[in-house]
Amino acid sequence: MNLLNVLGNPILTDNGVSLIFAVLLDGTAAWDAGTTPPLLHLYADDVPLTPQTVLADLTEAAFSGYATVPMDALVDSLNVDGVPILENLTAAVFEGAIPLTVPATIAGYYWTDADNTKLLAVERFDQLFAMDEQEDRIAITGRLVLRGLLPSPTA
Repeated sequence: MNLLNVLGNPILTDNGVSLIFAVLLDGTAAWDAGTTPPLLHLYADDVPLTPQTVLADLTEAAFSGYATVPMDALVDSLNVDGVPILENLTAAVFEGAIPLTVPATIAGYYWTDADNTKLLAVERFDQLFAMDEQEDRIAITGRLVLRGLLPSPTA
């Protein structure tokens, strides 16, 4: 069994900044209530990532047991540098089925809106992860660092 633990620090896409800003203006209650949470996905292709990356640039993973994970426990807080973040209280866990009949190589993960039409953020793992044994597991603590999106609080 292979295990990968990730503390997220993805690139916010241009679409993601716009959508997150709109949600924050309306209050984070829509995401906190779990009614329209963003989704966390895994992707398989190792592509260059920039703020201009769009959903069509990524190929979603497809291994036995794969399913997207709703980020329905998002809370807002500040990181150690005082920068606003949105983070999920529990890790999103992706696990290979028993038996794992369709293996995959995973390059990273990405966030989409609840309708799976807009890419919010994307991050590549430090190295490709082989999801090739039953019970292989990837646990991602979802975090969106809002550097530059919101002003940092002052004393």
